[in-house]
Amino acid sequence: MRMTPLLCRATVTAGFFGQLTGPDIDVDGGNVLGRWTRKLANDSNVMVQSYFDYTHRLIPNVFEENRETFDIEFQHRIVIAERHDVIWGGNYRLSHDDIGNLGPSLAFIPDNDTVHLVSAYVQDEFHLIPGKFSLIAGSKFEYNSFSGFEIQPTGRFVWNPTPGQTFWGAISRAVRTPTRIDQDLVSPNPSTGAPPVLLGNKDFESETLVAYELGYRIKALAYSLDRSRRVLQRLR
Repeated sequence: MRMTPLLCRATVTAGFFGQLTGPDIDVDGGNVLGRWTRKLANDSNVMVQSYFDYTHRLIPNVFEENRETFDIEFQHRIVIAERHDVIWGGNYRLSHDDIGNLGPSLAFIPDNDTVHLVSAYVQDEFHLIPGKFSLIAGSKFEYNSFSGFEIQPTGRFVWNPTPGQTFWGAISRAVRTPTRIDQDLVSPNPSTGAPPVLLGNKDFESETLVAYELGYRIKALAYSLDRSRRVLQRLR
């Protein structure tokens, strides 16, 4: 008999952040999450997860934000030919906000927006020499409302010459996509009639990070030592 666990969880939050100067920042909201998993076989399982989140934030005399986010994700893991551990899946997220531009210091123009994020991913962990040497390759493919299509590939190797030693290396590409702060923020608030000092750019592009990493780990009794070297290249 295959188990089909179902998880449901709900959370409500309320609080504030104190500031050195000025009134407190009020934050409240809540979310509900559901996750369903099913074991299809000894080497295969699926997961479907969805959540809804509501957040309210108020910075007195600056701005007020009401944000609603819906997210759904599917993931499937399967072992192929005993040596390939494959994970693939997809995700969709919708986020809508309403902004109250309350003060003269800044504003978001427009004062409401709905953004979409669609992504898919796949990863294959190939146990070339089981227990000794593995190659991991995969990529994430994404479309978002701010910068369009993005791709984030990664490749990694893991070598265990002895049970207590591990060498690893990786090359990966990561992306920080623009946000409304990058594209829609204006300061001061245009309602003041003052010329803008800070103006969001609708053509703001993603920041790209390419990372090269080498590492070594050794375990002796209850202690371990990690050494790694990472080289980063940031492009605009």
